[in-house]
Amino acid sequence: MLMAYTVPTTEERKALFYWLKQCSSYTAWARMGTYYRAFVEDVQQVFTATQDTPAPTNDGPLIHASDMALTLKCYAAFEEALSKLKSGDKSVFKFIGYGVGAGYFCEGVRALGGWSSKTFAAESHGLIWPLMSSPYWEPLNQKYELCTSAWSEIGHYVMESRFTDMPADIVSMADMLMIDNEGFALVKTRRDLPDVPVPDKEVLIKTGASCPHSGIWEPVRVPFSDGFLGLFKKPLAPSDGQFPLDGCMNYLHAGSPAPTIGFEGDPNDKGRPTTWRLIWRDDRYEDGTVPEEERDYVFMQPQAAPVQPADKSPAPSVPLVTAWSGQAAPQAGHWAVIDDLQGRATLRAGEVLPQHKGQDVQWVWSGV
Repeated sequence: MLMAYTVPTTEERKALFYWLKQCSSYTAWARMGTYYRAFVEDVQQVFTATQDTPAPTNDGPLIHASDMALTLKCYAAFEEALSKLKSGDKSVFKFIGYGVGAGYFCEGVRALGGWSSKTFAAESHGLIWPLMSSPYWEPLNQKYELCTSAWSEIGHYVMESRFTDMPADIVSMADMLMIDNEGFALVKTRRDLPDVPVPDKEVLIKTGASCPHSGIWEPVRVPFSDGFLGLFKKPLAPSDGQFPLDGCMNYLHAGSPAPTIGFEGDPNDKGRPTTWRLIWRDDRYEDGTVPEEERDYVFMQPQAAPVQPADKSPAPSVPLVTAWSGQAAPQAGHWAVIDDLQGRATLRAGEVLPQHKGQDVQWVWSGV
């Protein structure tokens, strides 16, 4: 006989609902973008300043052109995803694969994973990364850590998992607190949180069914209609209007299969089937406005503001400016193709950025 599941209390539900709205907000991801931009601009500055300078260990350039290209390509994907989110497009949170995801956050943060992999390989396996032995390393790595800290506070709770057959991300309130999420812990202490809304229309789907809407869904236990061997049974709203909880609410994604719900003792890769109830459909920003509520959002990771270049920075400040073939160059100077930094052009402001190898490409300004 299965034991009863641990479910959130009334106050915990309020905190979790508010936290999921905050983590999936434009305000949250625009904030993360300030740290990301600061990191990318510094990487670009070092790349530009050291292309003609041998690495201290003679093991190649401090930053390879391929790494710079990936960083710029991923940041451009992040900016596009942020723009789509501001217009109301919640598909930006879906996982659609690596390398083909312009306009999705999964592609946008891929460069951060590459940086982490290089650091881990150098520290754990003794592989040489010349950048770590250079005077540029500490300022760069500081901005990287600020960026990943901002991402870790929000990304895990709303970005779609790479494997949609895994249990929903938020398993229990205990997990939320055990991972040392200071932002959620702060929300949980508030006593002015609004009540969890009661939907005007009930939308219920079983594990495996396609979610009709992006938003906050909650696992519940409900009766089912009659069906042949369970194949055509549909979840029904209880006649008394009461929905016993079956676990913690999660942010689910339109067009993706509804996940299982996991509990302590369940296999890590399986979880159990459940019925998901739509609590709140995420239709923010579709009218072109940002809700007033977002003015009150508070984030704890990182606590430091984005770091600005110091007066004695080893590299000059180079703002990150990108444009596409066919557009007028917004700044005079040297331009490079994001996907092929060997492709270069020197233009005056207002001149049209050309194609590269017969294709429309995205260019990045690399200085005067």
